[in-house]
Amino acid sequence: MLKIAHINATDLKEGTGLAVWSLINSQTAAGYDVRLFAAHKTSNDDRVIPISLPRQGWQKQLLAEQQAKGCFDLYPAALLEVLEHP
Repeated sequence: MLKIAHINATDLKEGTGLAVWSLINSQTAAGYDVRLFAAHKTSNDDRVIPISLPRQGWQKQLLAEQQAKGCFDLYPAALLEVLEHP
């Protein structure tokens, strides 16, 4: 049997949580052994395994350090825009 693992911030909340929920239900119905590792578990489903979130804020710290050294990289700048998006 094929085993599938998904990693997501949530299990049932918001868009990605709902999308992955639909996906794991379809995969389970197809006979796969599916697990979802989620930082915010709201369901009682045994397929969902709670995990802790990694340290947050490191992206902004990295960008600040790069700018202090006179470095500028478009990727971290774009990442910062994504992080600050509502």
